Amino acid sequence: MDNPGKDRITIRIDHEQKLAAQSVAKDLGSDLSTLINMFLSQMIKENGLPFTPSNRVSELDAALAELRVAERLPNYDRAGAHQHLKDLRDEADSDD
Repeated sequence: MDNPGKDRITIRIDHEQKLAAQSVAKDLGSDLSTLINMFLSQMIKENGLPFTPSNRVSELDAALAELRVAERLPNYDRAGAHQHLKDLRDEADSDD
C-alpha cells in the first residue's frame, strides 16, 4: 500500500540487533519505525548526528569497570566498599 508523500527506506541489520532494538522501542512505548523517524528528524534539526560519537570511556563506564575488577578480588568486601562510599559522601558533605 503506497502512502503519498512517504518514502520507504530498506536497510540490512543483524537479526539479533533488530530484535533488541524493537524491544527497547516497545519498552519506550513506541515502535522501531517511529524511533528511526525521530532520529532522522533530530539529525536534520542538528544538521548532524543527534549525539557525539566518541571512543572516550565515560566516568560511569570507568567506575563500573573498576567495580567489576574489584569484585573479582578474593579479599573484596562488598559491605566495606559501600561503607567506604558512605565515608566519602560524609566527608564531602562535611566540607560545606
